[in-house]
Amino acid sequence: MRKMLPKQGESHITRYLEEALKEVGWRYEDLTHIACIAGPGGFVSVRVGITMANVLSHFLGTSLAGVHLSELWEARVSSPYSLPVGEGFYWLHSTRRTQLFIRNLCPSGRSACHPQSDILKYSEPVLIDLEEAATLEGAYVGELIEEHRKALPGCTPVSPSSIKALEEVLPSFLSKLSYKQEQLLPWYGREA
Repeated sequence: MRKMLPKQGESHITRYLEEALKEVGWRYEDLTHIACIAGPGGFVSVRVGITMANVLSHFLGTSLAGVHLSELWEARVSSPYSLPVGEGFYWLHSTRRTQLFIRNLCPSGRSACHPQSDILKYSEPVLIDLEEAATLEGAYVGELIEEHRKALPGCTPVSPSSIKALEEVLPSFLSKLSYKQEQLLPWYGREA
């Protein structure tokens, strides 16, 4: 089941969760694990999601897993994909007018990416200036505002046919996460 929440839907997150549980015939007590996007995202959205996950985990005694948005994008790209073998691609995410987040991804595993490739420079998600991003070349997945897309002439989106639907990847993706009984912290990737 996939349900899109309205913009600024955070204030009704409990109601949406209860509706989703009811739709599949579950109760809160049926939840055994909780996964939550830890970032990046809107400041309030990330805080509300993390807080809700932490509260549920505490009261239900369930384990938690925080997910970086780039990990979910990496799981969605089909392999083999439309890039040459051994070549990775970027996850890009617009954040501020002059900055964006970047991480290199390689569905075959990081060791399979070409060692001379500049794409390996960003093995962890980091915040870079648009000026630095404008020098990038290669394929990407993620969410870019129009202004950023225009400023990155050397970057092209991975073919939509190479991107799997969330419903297709989530069961396997969620089963591979490391769940712990400790509070999640939001990931902002910069000083707030």
